[in-house]
Amino acid sequence: DNAVAVSNRLDLIKQHIDPHLPDRSLSVEGIARHHKVTARTVQKLFEAEGTTFSEHVLERRLNAAWDRLRAQDGRADKISDIAYEVGFGDLSYFNRAFRRRFGMTPRQARLQT
Repeated sequence: DNAVAVSNRLDLIKQHIDPHLPDRSLSVEGIARHHKVTARTVQKLFEAEGTTFSEHVLERRLNAAWDRLRAQDGRADKISDIAYEVGFGDLSYFNRAFRRRFGMTPRQARLQT
């Protein structure tokens, strides 16, 4: 069934993305090359799910930052270090995206633990 094949391919792509989130050069082109498809194919797979490659990567990075900020063992980590370690290259962008996604600053999220 074609729908199953499409779903399986997207699952494989997502599984490949997660361990590469810290890589700021992560791109749709690189993912496509790795999976031997075109960048447009990768884009279409995400579009069929109602999102984009970039939105998916941003969401996964923000969730990784949230988890790190909320972890008790990560309390000593600087917020900027966490942002860079999950793949953000710009701290201002990280702060804006985090606030838009979670309705609070990274510092506020940390203080809630």
